[in-house]
Amino acid sequence: ANSIFPAIGMRVPEFFESMGQNKFGACTGAWFVGNTIQQNLLSTGAFEIYYGGEKIFSKLESGRMPRLNFLVEEIGARSAGRQ
Repeated sequence: ANSIFPAIGMRVPEFFESMGQNKFGACTGAWFVGNTIQQNLLSTGAFEIYYGGEKIFSKLESGRMPRLNFLVEEIGARSAGRQ
């Protein structure tokens, strides 16, 4: 990952280097941030997925979270229609 930044002509950011040196802290921080975002999304009940500007799923309308196979099929069908 450290070779990505130099390949595009950028210096490796300090925060990126510090995350590599403290992997446990980075993972723990990511887990806490992800958990906070998840809790906020679930508490509002609003969860929608858009593909190509079109809504393909709404938790508010369906009353449930989407299943992975449903999303894969919907996105696959819509992307096949665009080709």
